[in-house]
Amino acid sequence: MKSLSIPTIYGLMCVKNEADILIETLPKILEWCSVLFVIDNNSTDETQKILGSFGPNVVILGTLRVPYQEGFKSIGYHYAKTSKNFIDPDWWAVVDADEVYIEDPRDFLKSIPAFYGRVSTNATEFIGLSSDVSLIDPKSYKYYIPLDWAETRFFRHTSHIKWKSFNDNGFSGARPSFYERIKLYHFPFRGAAQIEQRISDRNESRKAANIAWSNSDFLDAEQLLVDYKVNLRRLVSDGVCFGHSAVNHYSTRKQKTSMWMQKLLYVLKLR
Repeated sequence: MKSLSIPTIYGLMCVKNEADILIETLPKILEWCSVLFVIDNNSTDETQKILGSFGPNVVILGTLRVPYQEGFKSIGYHYAKTSKNFIDPDWWAVVDADEVYIEDPRDFLKSIPAFYGRVSTNATEFIGLSSDVSLIDPKSYKYYIPLDWAETRFFRHTSHIKWKSFNDNGFSGARPSFYERIKLYHFPFRGAAQIEQRISDRNESRKAANIAWSNSDFLDAEQLLVDYKVNLRRLVSDGVCFGHSAVNHYSTRKQKTSMWMQKLLYVLKLR
């Protein structure tokens, strides 16, 4: 059964040193996100000041001065659940500061049958500014990469989902993944100074928290911009290609078996 009502979405974000792009992405996020819960991971730029300028729909939960963990984003979930000021949303969104969705997530989510409880991304990644028109305009970048992998970013709220630990990469107990992916633009590698800061932040966190950051194995911005060439493409007008395998889901026997087990749990009202 499909619901065509506009869903309520709460966002969960952990951010560090993203002031340059956050000023552009945050208004876009707040177009579809009813409340954004944010943890700052010891930013040294203007990130905290920018967050504080966007009013009550951005709930800043404080600063953590310890190495990054994915589970920091769960603090917003637990805060909202235990606070009397927030009703349960329809969906939870794991939000990054350097991404923009191509379509309104509310429009994407509203027609998803109740059986499904997760939505993953189909993303393109932009590299190397060639102009300063806008940090979230694809035409401002030299190259882009269609990503052939996806991240689960939206979780339907039910009484069974949990985000238990800082070591967890998201919610457990969610219903099966929807077969279509939501498209987004990712702008992780902008100007040289920003790239240097990102590499420094990520390598520091990776060593301390034992996280294998796949896109941070670089010594500096110059090396990254020369060597980061997996499926690099140049933008032609507004044409952007997306990954192919990111659209595929439940393609293996193990994945299909998992999906049917989750469907059984849903029928038994255990998901």
